[in-house]
Amino acid sequence: MSKPSQKSSIVQTLLIVSAVFLAVQLFMGRNNGPEPSIADLKKNYEAAVQADDSRKIVETGRSYAGTLADSDTAQAKLEAKDVRLRVAQEIREQVESGDGSFNEAVVSYNEIQSIYLEDPESAIGQRAKAEMEKTAAAGQKTAKTSVGYRFVDMVVGWFGGKENPTFSYWFAGVFLAIIVRVIVWPLSQKQMIGIKRMQLLQPMMADLKTKYQGQELQEKTMKLYARYGINPMASCLPLLITMPVFFWVFMAMGSYRFDFMNGTFLWINEASALANPGIFAPNLGEMDVPLVILYGISMVVQALISVNDPATAKQARMIGIGTGLLFTVLFLTVLPYPSAFLIYWITSNILTSVQSFAVSRMQVPPLVERSEEEMKKSPLFGGLTPKDGPSGNGNKSISSAPKTGAPVLHKPKGGKQKKKR
Repeated sequence: MSKPSQKSSIVQTLLIVSAVFLAVQLFMGRNNGPEPSIADLKKNYEAAVQADDSRKIVETGRSYAGTLADSDTAQAKLEAKDVRLRVAQEIREQVESGDGSFNEAVVSYNEIQSIYLEDPESAIGQRAKAEMEKTAAAGQKTAKTSVGYRFVDMVVGWFGGKENPTFSYWFAGVFLAIIVRVIVWPLSQKQMIGIKRMQLLQPMMADLKTKYQGQELQEKTMKLYARYGINPMASCLPLLITMPVFFWVFMAMGSYRFDFMNGTFLWINEASALANPGIFAPNLGEMDVPLVILYGISMVVQALISVNDPATAKQARMIGIGTGLLFTVLFLTVLPYPSAFLIYWITSNILTSVQSFAVSRMQVPPLVERSEEEMKKSPLFGGLTPKDGPSGNGNKSISSAPKTGAPVLHKPKGGKQKKKR
């Protein structure tokens, strides 16, 4: 019986994910009663405004604005914008009073910005512009209490801060990406070399698959790993260790997003934004289309040259390319990340690609079978870095190792040691 092709497996996976998504949407879309009429929604919203109940204004206003936006009349759409602006204003006031969070300020700002961009020259567009400035100030004040904000602010200050806005803000993103990559570089190196060492076992693993199946195949595979001191988790553990570093820097930069509005970068400035509205960002705190496209390209390049297990390399590259394209679309539509974030990610992707390219051209030492004594001391795996070199005299550097990747097999009785080719 022939095995399903990799392409058909991917198609099946996509179909399953689509079916689950549709089922969830169908389930979430169900309600236990008739939807309230637009008259009822308006009545509830006006009652909340009359009572000056901030929470109720936000709750009822969102429902009312969403219903008005679906209307075909221009008057209803204009009223929807007015309600949306009022809701955003209430959220901003909650943030100012201490009842709202920094994330709520970000959500409010994005909503106001979308109103402004729909018609910047209109009366409501100008009101939205003024409200954007107030909301940014409220979010900035809330963020200043966090450690992440103070850290990024310190880095920006190293390069001139507000006195050098054309350099300090964007270079802070580049500098942070470099620092993070330097910190995780050794672990990433171990991860990539671990993958390359796993590749050396592929011929023997393929041979096992022709002889065994199911549980027996798993047992034989684990014994093969133990024989050569390979830890199958060696390519995963460094990634798990470095994730908190990436996550913390991401959160720190996120808390500084309103301050990034003080910075510019090459084409990212007020004049370019006015000449090309919706394409170029006026500052580093806004989304910039060219940078989003460059970010997508950097992700695709990184996926193409990443060090992967040969058994899953094609699928991993397809997933990487698909992820890059997906995030490009998301950043252009529903997730308008600030340009400073994109400069950080593009720099990080470039450095990761450089490291992947260097490791892909690196010669790794051959794998050596462990002695019975070593097997008894460590019956499972030899650790994250198996013993190098055919002589078995301890770890040696990659550069000094023999330029061969052939695993050394058992020395047969009465014969010489052979290498699997």
